[in-house]
Amino acid sequence: MQQLLYCGVRHRLRTVMGGGVAVSPRLELFPLDMDLVCALRISQAPAGVRADTGISAADLVARVRARFPGLTVLADTTYVELEKALAQTDFPLAYDGQRRRFMPRGRDQADSRYEPSVSMLTSTGTLIAAAQSELALGRDPCRLLTARVQTARRRGGFLALIVKAPEVPGVAERLAERMGVVRVSLDDLFLAALRDLATEQGVEWAALLRADAVFAASGTLGAGLASYARAACEGVLARAVALAEQSGPRAVLFVHEVALTVRYWSAGGRELLVVLQEAAPHPGCAPYGLWLLVPMEDPEASSALDGRTVDVVDRASEWEPLTGLFLKELKAEGAAAEREQTARRG
Repeated sequence: MQQLLYCGVRHRLRTVMGGGVAVSPRLELFPLDMDLVCALRISQAPAGVRADTGISAADLVARVRARFPGLTVLADTTYVELEKALAQTDFPLAYDGQRRRFMPRGRDQADSRYEPSVSMLTSTGTLIAAAQSELALGRDPCRLLTARVQTARRRGGFLALIVKAPEVPGVAERLAERMGVVRVSLDDLFLAALRDLATEQGVEWAALLRADAVFAASGTLGAGLASYARAACEGVLARAVALAEQSGPRAVLFVHEVALTVRYWSAGGRELLVVLQEAAPHPGCAPYGLWLLVPMEDPEASSALDGRTVDVVDRASEWEPLTGLFLKELKAEGAAAEREQTARRG
């Protein structure tokens, strides 16, 4: 467990040992000598830049500084250094010498790391223009939303996917297949970890289930069950990270079914999500990305799981409501897959 936490916050520990540490507005410890590439990735400062206006070097630096005040590398950063760092972050911005601003790159400027169809669709203006073009060609306008999600897949980091509760069934399965992300049920991992603990400690499984039922009904969490819940959450974290590592260096975990994580929010559940969220933007740590399916009655409201707030730092890059034709298309794909399976069995 300690090794996993070290991976997620290794830059903090390194800095504490060296003495150059500061605290961000989010109460994060960070090294004052953090490199520019890492700062851009973690802060997500280049996200959401509009295609028509771009962003100046000064404003881009200001975004990073707002997340990491006092960062040494920002003291005299030039647009040349910013451009070189951006090239390593998967944010498709290039410096326009005439405008003296960083602009989303056009398709003809796209580097080979990006898919040609959606490579530069990171800003709202560019995405809308592309969607309108697709619509003019008689194609599905939900390409707009598809492009944003594909961009988030390549970029990594955290993404809250908001879905109205009645629309949830089947969404995780279909979206995971379409986007090539690893679907993970935290409820399944929690139960498996709790079963292992019961076996290791010689505790009857039925006794834990009874204690859980009492807690669910009364809202009062006993010390014994809380201890097991915290240990189970640590086991979930270890299993999730191991799954991400086994799935490859750019694996994105798509987390859904989090009822037990929310139930034991004060007994390890919140820490579980926070550690996974914090690990996602850090280069070299698993997972490369973390997506969280958030069922909500109002997709426009602040992200929350059964009243428990989900931290979304940058709404432009870490928050995406799934609605309309996009969901209909997913459901149609699911129905087609079921028909194909039925035909094969027949």
